[in-house]
Amino acid sequence: MFERYLLERKNENVLAVNDGFIVYKIEKEICLITEIYTKPELRKNKIASHLADKVFDIAKESNCVEVQCLVDLKSNDSELSMLSILHYGFKPYRCEGNNIIRFYKGVK
Repeated sequence: MFERYLLERKNENVLAVNDGFIVYKIEKEICLITEIYTKPELRKNKIASHLADKVFDIAKESNCVEVQCLVDLKSNDSELSMLSILHYGFKPYRCEGNNIIRFYKGVK
C-alpha cells in the first residue's frame, strides 16, 4: 500500500526484494533515486547494487541520460552511503542546502 501512496503522491516507484528496496522517479531525462535501504546485516552483499542496476535498466528504457541520487549528511551511516555511491561510479554534482549532496552517473 505504501508503494501505491508514493506513486500517487510523489510519482515515485519502488523496487523491493526481501532484504531491501529502492525508490526512484523519472522526470524528463533524469532518473532520481530518492531512497535505498538494505538490512544492516546484509549491506556488504551487493543488494543495493543489484537494485541500482535494475533502476539503471529502467532509466535506459525510459531514455534517461543520467541517474541522480542524494545523500543526507545528517542520516545514519552517511559516510558509508557516500563511499558506496562513489564506488558504484556516481560523481558529486552539487550541494543542496547544508546537508544534502547530489550525485550523478550517466546512463549508457
